[in-house]
Amino acid sequence: MKLISVDDIKQGMMTAKAVTDPTGMLLLKENTELTPVWVQRLKARKITSVYIVDDGTSSDQALSQEQLNARLAEIDKKVDRMFSDCLNNPVMASLAESARNQLKLKIKI
Repeated sequence: MKLISVDDIKQGMMTAKAVTDPTGMLLLKENTELTPVWVQRLKARKITSVYIVDDGTSSDQALSQEQLNARLAEIDKKVDRMFSDCLNNPVMASLAESARNQLKLKIKI
């Protein structure tokens, strides 16, 4: 299983976990084949990454420091973009920071 950006999905990849929107609504079940139509729907729902079935070649490899830094920077960029319209609200800024921290915890070190 591997977490990838929706922008990096290739046709034919399969979801390794169910995909839900921020409200918890099920969008895709586990083992659903990803098509260009699904990718567009995920983007429309502001889903930025999904777990895909991996061939196993990279799941046990540790990230290099450069790869780790790149992923952390990508998370910061995506969270900033998702919350850009509401960061002046203290509650939303706190929510954005919580989301950022949770996403960063999912990265394998």
